[in-house]
Amino acid sequence: MKNKRILSILLITLFSLIISSCGGPKIVLITNITVIGEDDKETLTVGDTLQMIAQLQPDNASNKEVLWTVENAEEITSRSSIAKITDEGRLTGLTVGPVLVKATAKDGSDVEGIKRITIQEPTLYNMPMILVRAGSFQMGDTKDEGQSNETPVHTVNLTYDYYIGKYEVVFNESNKYPMVHYNWWDAIDYCNEMSICEDLQPAYDRHGNLIDINGQVTKDITQVEGYRLPTEAEWEYAARGGHKDIRDGVEANDYDFAGSNFPEEVAWYEHNSNGIFNYYRKHEVGEKAPNELGLYDMSGNVFEWCYDRYGEYPSATQTNPIGPDIGGWHVVRGGSKYHPVWHCRVSDREDYSSSLRYKYIGFRVVKTSR
Repeated sequence: MKNKRILSILLITLFSLIISSCGGPKIVLITNITVIGEDDKETLTVGDTLQMIAQLQPDNASNKEVLWTVENAEEITSRSSIAKITDEGRLTGLTVGPVLVKATAKDGSDVEGIKRITIQEPTLYNMPMILVRAGSFQMGDTKDEGQSNETPVHTVNLTYDYYIGKYEVVFNESNKYPMVHYNWWDAIDYCNEMSICEDLQPAYDRHGNLIDINGQVTKDITQVEGYRLPTEAEWEYAARGGHKDIRDGVEANDYDFAGSNFPEEVAWYEHNSNGIFNYYRKHEVGEKAPNELGLYDMSGNVFEWCYDRYGEYPSATQTNPIGPDIGGWHVVRGGSKYHPVWHCRVSDREDYSSSLRYKYIGFRVVKTSR
């Protein structure tokens, strides 16, 4: 027995020596990483996601795990919010501008690959849209110079970010005049068609109700995916400068018009466009100065349809309001080249028949940021 035990020990020792002489399992470090976007994409629209892929060399590397990170490109290091990336390399865009996506080897070799991705604003038929951050504001006639339907002034809380058209919707890329002679129903049909073109759930059902991403009627506008008309609150908040001008509910400028106290700077209206004397005179979008957000023609040129049915203002604080449940007339905002200047004020509100088409009413589109 003793001899057998000694023989067993000798065999184990010999086997260990053989393994040792062969060097054991080898560790092969990563020598190069190439980072690409899915389908080799180099651009990302805010609100979209992009799967990043790390191609590793050599193929027989022992540890193929990487650590994903993302940072601002050097020329815009002042940006306070950039894209995010998951452990699996899924990139989500947050703010406009270029970012650097890095994949670093976890095997101790400190090898990294870098890919530059440009994050851009969404566009609708090449018409840019502007991001409006969530916020609170005082809605209504804050200067006591308007009509009774602009009161009482009340607090509105918008708890979500949204995009709004930089310009009013135009006929096409070569005709930059606002698209008019569209009634409210035509306008929401247009929005639905744009949603379908981009594989988004349309915002409206055939009755004009808001619908969520699952196609169910909703009053929660944060659950709407597709393009839509702005609510009256969204329109006024954006016209007042949104998060660029309003902090903690306090409006820094409180301009009469969208971007200025001087209508000549920002608006086409009856006096400076000869609207009542020259029926056929047209003005392209973007001819006047923009407001604080970079939005054009929020005052003047043409009135704009809002989603809300017309109704009296409440006095209590409102959160994400979408207007009354019933009514055949809808709100328009912003004034037009045919109307007196006081209609161009940011708090002015008018009601028009939803089924009629007017030569001085157009619209711009909105999309909830998701």
